[in-house]
Amino acid sequence: MTSRISYRVSGVGLLLVAAGWIPLWTVDSFWNPLAFTALWTGVALVAWGLSAKGYPGVARHLGLAAVSVPIWWWFELVNARVANWHYVFTPHYSDIEYAVLSTLAFSTVVPALVALTAVIRSVAGRSATVVVVTSERKRLPIVEISLGVLMQAAVFTWPDIAFPLVWVAPFLVIDGCVGLIMRRSLVGRTLDGSFGEVVLIGAAGLSCGIMWEFWNYWSMPKWEYSLPYFEFARVFEMPVLGYGGYVPFALFVIQAATLADVLWLRAVRRSSARSRSGDVRSAAFAADLEEIL
Repeated sequence: MTSRISYRVSGVGLLLVAAGWIPLWTVDSFWNPLAFTALWTGVALVAWGLSAKGYPGVARHLGLAAVSVPIWWWFELVNARVANWHYVFTPHYSDIEYAVLSTLAFSTVVPALVALTAVIRSVAGRSATVVVVTSERKRLPIVEISLGVLMQAAVFTWPDIAFPLVWVAPFLVIDGCVGLIMRRSLVGRTLDGSFGEVVLIGAAGLSCGIMWEFWNYWSMPKWEYSLPYFEFARVFEMPVLGYGGYVPFALFVIQAATLADVLWLRAVRRSSARSRSGDVRSAAFAADLEEIL
C-alpha cells in the first residue's frame, strides 16, 4: 500500500515537473513564476516518492512551504545589501504581483531540500544517519549563535568582503538554537567525530543546487550572479566556487525545518494536554513528527 502511494506521489511529481519545465524553457510569459513553483513542487514530490519513508503528508508539506517563505525573503533582504544575484524578466510586474508570485516560488525551496535529503538518506542507508550522542558542550550553542550574529553583522557592514558568510551566518544561529533546545547541533556532532549527517545534507544541497542552476540557465525569468573575486569558471550561471554556498545553506534549511517541527510538536502536545479528546489530525501529525525526529 505504501509503495503504491509513493508511486502515485512520484507520478504526480513528474507531471508537475513537465508542466513547469516546458513553459520555463519555451515561452516568456507573465505566469512563468507559477511554472517554477510547479516544477519544484514536482521535484519534491518525486524525491519523497522515491525515499524510504515516502511522502510525509500534505500537512507537513504545507508546513515546510510556510517555513520556506520567510527564509528566502530573509535572503532577499540580505541580497539587497550584498547584491550577489539579480533577476532577469521581461514582463512587468507590479509590487503586489511580484510579491505574490515570488512568495509562491520561494515556498518550494525548503520542501525540495528536505525531500532531496530524504531520498539521499534512503540511498545512503542507516549508517549515514546514526545520531551520535554528543559530549557535554554547554557553551557550544551560545558560541555558535554569537559567531553567527557577528558574521551577519559583518555581511551588512562589509558586503564586498564578507558576502560568503551570507550562507554560514544563519546556519550557525539556527544550529545553535537547535543545540539549545534539542542538543542536536550538527557542529557538535561533527566535533564529536560524526560526519555522516553533515556529508549527507551537504550532498543534498549540492544536488539541489545543481538542479536549480541547470533549470535556471535556459529559463525565463531567471537569475544571474555577481560574485566579487569569484567571476570565473561558471557552471551554468553560477561561478564554480559559488556552489560551495549550497552546503551551509542546506545545513541551515534542514536545521530550520527541524526546529520548526519541534516547536510545532510542542504546540500540539500543549494543545492536546488542554483537551482530553484532542484533535485526531493534530495527534496523528504529532506522531508523524516524532517518527521524523
